[in-house]
Amino acid sequence: LDDDLDGDVDCGDTDCAASCQGPICLAQNDIGSITGVAAASGNTTSSTNLFEPNCGGNSGAPDNHLRWVAPMSGCYVFDTLNSSFDTSLVLSDNCAAPNTLECNIDYHPSPGYQARLFYTVAAGEDYLITIDGYSPSTTGAWQLDILPCDEAETTCNDGVDEDFDARIDCDDADCIGDAA
Repeated sequence: LDDDLDGDVDCGDTDCAASCQGPICLAQNDIGSITGVAAASGNTTSSTNLFEPNCGGNSGAPDNHLRWVAPMSGCYVFDTLNSSFDTSLVLSDNCAAPNTLECNIDYHPSPGYQARLFYTVAAGEDYLITIDGYSPSTTGAWQLDILPCDEAETTCNDGVDEDFDARIDCDDADCIGDAA
């Protein structure tokens, strides 16, 4: 209905757009096209539960939502491996009616059961990243890493698998010849 007679109807009217977005769209933080270790961080403790991951767990936990725009097409890894609680991680195609593209509740051998997922994205597309707790009582500080899947091992003495090939430091071919 065109209540203000401007030619625009309901959600197509800029006067109504905010009410059409839904609570997740209004709660999300825009992180642009950032990538890297610690691309974003936050805390779910004082948040509310707006979303239930559909990859397992019995959430009910407060969640945080991020809008991310893919800087280029290709495979990316998203993880919460340096977070302080048992996380669930969900990648969706939009915030208004999230359609889960990929979801992970426990990445092993991660201590503390943080999450990691891989997904091939399209350049310039918007994605909704949801950081959630595994169960209602799991909340806390989180760190989100967003890296291209083909990233090389960059530090050969830190105990971290930067290129996600399941080979760490001296066991990784990228570190052959490194004195570390």
